[in-house]
Formats: sequence, C-alpha cells, structure tokens
Amino acid sequence: MARIIITLLFFVTLGITSLFIVASEGNLEKDQHFSTTQYDSKIKQFERSDTLSVVTFNIGYLSGMTNNLAVERVEELYHQNLSVALKTLESIEADMIGLQEVDFGSQRSFMYNQLDSLALQLDYPYAYRSVNWDKKFVPFPYWPLGHQFGKMLSGQAILSMFPVANAQTITLIKPINTSFVYNAFYIDRLVQVCDLVLAPGDTIRVMNLHLEAFDKETRLAQAETVKQLFESYSDQLPVLLIGDFNSQPEYLQADDAMNVIMSAKYIRSAVDSLTYESSPASFNTFNSREPYQMIDYILYNENFITSVGQSVISETGEISDHLPLLMKFVLRGENDEN
Repeated sequence: MARIIITLLFFVTLGITSLFIVASEGNLEKDQHFSTTQYDSKIKQFERSDTLSVVTFNIGYLSGMTNNLAVERVEELYHQNLSVALKTLESIEADMIGLQEVDFGSQRSFMYNQLDSLALQLDYPYAYRSVNWDKKFVPFPYWPLGHQFGKMLSGQAILSMFPVANAQTITLIKPINTSFVYNAFYIDRLVQVCDLVLAPGDTIRVMNLHLEAFDKETRLAQAETVKQLFESYSDQLPVLLIGDFNSQPEYLQADDAMNVIMSAKYIRSAVDSLTYESSPASFNTFNSREPYQMIDYILYNENFITSVGQSVISETGEISDHLPLLMKFVLRGENDEN
C-alpha cells in the first residue's frame, strides 16, 4: 500500500512539474520579444520650430476597471474601449505615445493585437514593441479557474510619427520578496529606450517604463537603475522618461521610487509640485473612476527640453484603470541658457 501511495505521489508531482514547465514557457523566441515596425502611412514632416507633444498611457489591455479582476468579460467591451481610445487619441494628435499593458494577442483580450489596431487606425508610421509577458498559460486570477488569463502575450510600446532608431530594451530586476514560482509567471518590468529621428542629425531619446507595482523594495532598486540610465543620456541629447512608475510624487512621499528618480541630474517633471498643488485632483491618473493619486509621469531633461503645457486626459473615461497624461514641449536652442 505504501508503495502505491509513493508511486501515485510521484506521478502527481511529475504532472504538476510538467504543467508548470509548459505553462511558464513563452510563445515566441526571445529575439522576437523586441521589434520595430514601420506601418504604411503618410509620414509627418517635422519643423524645428514646432511644438511637440507626448502622451503616456497605461491602457490596461483596454479592460477598464475590470483589470486583474476575476470577472466575466465580453468581446464587445474591448471594441467599445478601443473605439473611445481611438477617438480621444486622434483628437490629441500626439507626436509620440508611450503605452503600457498592451496586448499583442492574449486570451484575456480575445487575441486582438491592440498595438496594430492603435497604430494603423491612428495613422502612426512607426512603433517599437517590447514583450514583457509571454506565457502559454497564466494561472491568474487564482479563482475561479474559468477566469484565468490563459495564453499571454503583452507588453509595452512606443508609437511615433518619426522614424525609430537605436532601439533597445532593458529588463529590470524581478521582485525580491517573492517565490520562484511567482516570478516564473510574473511580468518582466522593462525600460524601452529608442531614438526618434526628428530630422537628419536631430533626435530625441524616449524611455518608456513600467515599474514594479507591489513590492516597494524591488521598485526602489528598479528606480536606481532608471536614474542611472537617465543620467547617462541627459547631458547628451533631449530625453523623455515616461510611463507608469507605480509611485506617488516625491513631494508627496519621500521614500519611494520617485524620490530616487527625481534626484537625477537635469530631471524635471511635467507636473511639478507647484503645478500639482494648484489643482491636485486634476492631475491624478489612477484610478480612472475616482482618481486619487498620480503614478503616471512625463519627465524630461530641462537642459534640452522646455515644457509648455500639461494635462491629464479625462476623456478616455474608464477604458483603462489609468488616465493618460499629455505634455507639450519645445526643444531648447543651442544658445539657450541651461
């Protein structure tokens, strides 16, 4: 009898191990996780005197306030939310958009490539895609089983009216205070870095990131890496550091990621303390139903860039649990003082 029980336990363990290995494997080869796409579209001409604009938006795979909840979703939800996203972003006409939580073909969002839908219908010629969640099956939410995410292919992207060059993706440290099983199915936290070629010999560097949400110690370590990256670029060319930082402003709490990042040389926020204090409620980006905190940012190096306006775009409503942030800016001339 003991031998039978041991044999059964062996095969159960073998089955669970095999399922774990298969489910945690990716759908793509590693070299397919990062790709630059040029879509067939009319290319916008850039003039140096123009005011440029940038948007950062965690679209939450267009799942609205149901993001990460164990609820039944219907395909129509994604069609409706995509329609609102297209209408709103089309009216803004941003020169570049940094996106987080974009699905490229995931079971949870009915296998649509949300990046292609946005790029093609908004007439963006260029995109840089970085996959940070590639699994054959994701066992989350944990219960009920019928609401688990299943196949996952998701990540971050930069949409641009200008050609993309020197694209690279930096993978940040995984959560420190969690098990290897958790990390095996967890998303990678990334920093996308690329140059947008405004004109021959005239570029702007964009860093699009999504920091750790749940473990503060990990987020602080990631923030230190981001700060060092920013400083390695900030005295060379214009730099935009945008994304979902999962951290409130350094002037509201001094012990999180934003305190680390905002200590970088030349760095400035589109929503500085004076701007925020003038109307705190209007600059909160999370959550979209009842915004109570700002965790999405557009940062830049003030020695090359001057902000000329910023706003949270509330017109997107609840198509995501985040609201997008917009900044308009100009590039500083060579004769401008630092």
